[in-house]
Amino acid sequence: MLVRQKILVAIAIASIVSTFGLVPVCAKSPDPAPKLAGNDQDTFEFHPILFTLPEHGLNGKKLEASIFRQLNTQKVLTLRLYDVERYYRKAECEAAWQFCELVRFRSKEYIESIAGRPRYRGGRLVCWSNSAPGDDIWLYTFGQCQIPIKLVFKNGLCQQATEYSYTDDLVYQNWRAKQICRFAEGKTVKQILAHEGKPESFHHDPKISVPPIDTKPHSMSYETGLNTVAILTIENQRCTKAKVLGILH
Repeated sequence: MLVRQKILVAIAIASIVSTFGLVPVCAKSPDPAPKLAGNDQDTFEFHPILFTLPEHGLNGKKLEASIFRQLNTQKVLTLRLYDVERYYRKAECEAAWQFCELVRFRSKEYIESIAGRPRYRGGRLVCWSNSAPGDDIWLYTFGQCQIPIKLVFKNGLCQQATEYSYTDDLVYQNWRAKQICRFAEGKTVKQILAHEGKPESFHHDPKISVPPIDTKPHSMSYETGLNTVAILTIENQRCTKAKVLGILH
């Protein structure tokens, strides 16, 4: 079974880059959502966490800190990506901006306590040409649009908190997926899980009875963002092949 029934194709990366380029994610507005009248408003898809209407922002609402942890972990699309972009991006961008304001000059411990584990934490991001030796960077994504946020620390405190472009995020996704593949090849399932954590998906050979979800998988999938996935082929509890694919929604 394919990862969430998505078609995995490499042209996804080129498609997203051509659409958004180097512009920060929240700098462009999605196409307007259709205007519904009367009782049709009941058919609107409210944001599942922020409870905003499509194409609406937060209207000045100040979010509780606990919301950011929910936005950090809520990655499953409840609508088609096209509709998610139209309906939810404005509110999720405003939520991301609030997060940036909240965490500036805060400690790593505080930030992780309200937002949970970052998708990346470490020093210099070697996949980015503008990342210098000595950098201390964390990356987050928020909401179904996966608004990308970069935090830069100095002496344990967040000095910069900003969104960054889809192009940079695609570069990161591809680099991270290749990292996973390089580590996984030749390793056992147990070693992979210990190093990379639980994958987004386990798959089993349809010709055999399905065992418990976390034992004897036929393959494993690690999604490194909206558009990239590392697929690990498993034979006899060991990764024998690993490849990076783009995801077309």
